[in-house]
Amino acid sequence: MGPLIEALRDYDWVVAAVAAEALGKIRDARVVQPLIEALRDENDEVRSRAAEALGNTGDARAVRPLIEALNDDVGPVRWSAARALWQIGTPEAVAAVKALHRRAKKLANGNGVP
Repeated sequence: MGPLIEALRDYDWVVAAVAAEALGKIRDARVVQPLIEALRDENDEVRSRAAEALGNTGDARAVRPLIEALNDDVGPVRWSAARALWQIGTPEAVAAVKALHRRAKKLANGNGVP
């Protein structure tokens, strides 16, 4: 597991993204913090894969960082964070996803501020 955690910090975004995906399949508590840190990676694909991996872990420690990721500038990262929160399923996580859905509906109906 150590080499995968190191690969998560690789300068090559492809290596880091694949490492994030692999770590999410391990579902070990030790991968959660490195994946949380990867939510702040400069590459959006790494952030997206890290969010997905955190959802796969089901670890509630990821809820707050994933809620923050709902504000990412990149749509696929926000989507991955929302899916991960739904997978984790704590009341706080589900509430955050429902709030995001309500905001999106308002925007789609022209009732919100972009």
